[in-house]
Amino acid sequence: MIGKIFSKYILASEHSEELEKSTEYLDSLLDNIPMTVFVKDVKDLRYTHLNRAGEVLMGFDRTEFIGKADNELFPPEQAKEFLENDHDVITGRMIIDTKEQILQTKNHGTRILHTKKIPLYAKDGNPQYILGVAEDITDKKKSEDEMLRMIKEEATLKEREIATNKDIFLAKV
Repeated sequence: MIGKIFSKYILASEHSEELEKSTEYLDSLLDNIPMTVFVKDVKDLRYTHLNRAGEVLMGFDRTEFIGKADNELFPPEQAKEFLENDHDVITGRMIIDTKEQILQTKNHGTRILHTKKIPLYAKDGNPQYILGVAEDITDKKKSEDEMLRMIKEEATLKEREIATNKDIFLAKV
C-alpha cells in the first residue's frame, strides 16, 4: 500500500517537473519574440500574460499588468477601442487585424501599433483566451510619411518648373 502511494507521488512529481519545464520553455519562447505578445481571459478580459517586449513598449512590469483590464491601464477612449476589438474577436470568432492602432504608453509617448488579436478556443469549442500580437510601427510610419512628404514636395517643384518653362516658351512665341 505504501509502495503504491509512493509510486503515485513520484509519478505526480515527475509530471509536475515536466509541466514546469514546459512552462519555462513557453515563457522563454514568448519573452524572446521581438513584438508585444499578450493574452487575455475572455471571462473578464483581464490580462493573463505579457512578454518582455510588451513590458518595454508599454512601460509596465508584467506584475503591474497581469490581472488588470484595459480600463485600469489605458486612457478611456483607448480602453474602449481595445474592448470593442476584444468583443469582435469573441463574437466573430475570427482574427482582428488593426493596421494602425494608437497606443499611449507610460514611458515612450504615443506609439502606432499594428495589432492582431486571435481567439484561442477551449475544448468545448468556445473562445477561452484572446492572443494579441502587436508590432510597434511608429518609426516605419514616420519614415513613410517623410518619404511621401518628399515625393509631394518634388512633384510641386516639377510642376513649378514645367509652368515656368511653359511661360518662357510662350513668351518667345
